[in-house]
Amino acid sequence: MLSIMDGSFITQARTAAIAVYTMFRVVKKYDVIAMVGLGGIGNIIGEILFEKIKDKNVLVKLMRHKDHAERFANKFSEYSNITFEIVDNYEDLMKDSDVVLSSVNYIENDYCDPSIYKKGCTVIPVHMRGFMECDHEFDHIITSDLENVKNFKYYNRFKRLTSWDDIQSGKVKPRESEDERVLMYNSGLGIFDLYFANKIYQYLLNK
Repeated sequence: MLSIMDGSFITQARTAAIAVYTMFRVVKKYDVIAMVGLGGIGNIIGEILFEKIKDKNVLVKLMRHKDHAERFANKFSEYSNITFEIVDNYEDLMKDSDVVLSSVNYIENDYCDPSIYKKGCTVIPVHMRGFMECDHEFDHIITSDLENVKNFKYYNRFKRLTSWDDIQSGKVKPRESEDERVLMYNSGLGIFDLYFANKIYQYLLNK
């Protein structure tokens, strides 16, 4: 054993970074971005994403929950290119959104009916919750864990399933047409956290 380290922030930062990286890897159009789940991971997604898009005017829709949406919008109010819109139901949140970034830990049912999501949208669920019916309705499911999705209820009804490795290598395109709806289950692997923890440990030793 080298050390005992609290890795919770490492996990949050790594998961958030992969979500943003995934978005830029598979999405061309992101004029309207929906964000739900504005806790630790959601805030780090904001920190990374908004720096990446600060030269582009974007509408970011937030789901009202207690005062979380207001606090989030206020925290990132320095980005004059971003317009925040706070909505009161999931249908309004998802409707007309080019990208949906969800980092909610738990939701009992789906956010809304799959028909609500526009053509060409990309959904990125960090915790793989809230989109079960989309699994068999969306045109393309991309995952970093092929074994895990075999346990999904509608696995046998996926229209098209691709490993993230094949997207990353360029072997497979994220979408065959701009109208395809893509569901992207890519949150990375826990072993990444050990790699980063070791880098931090070595950095501290050198200090």
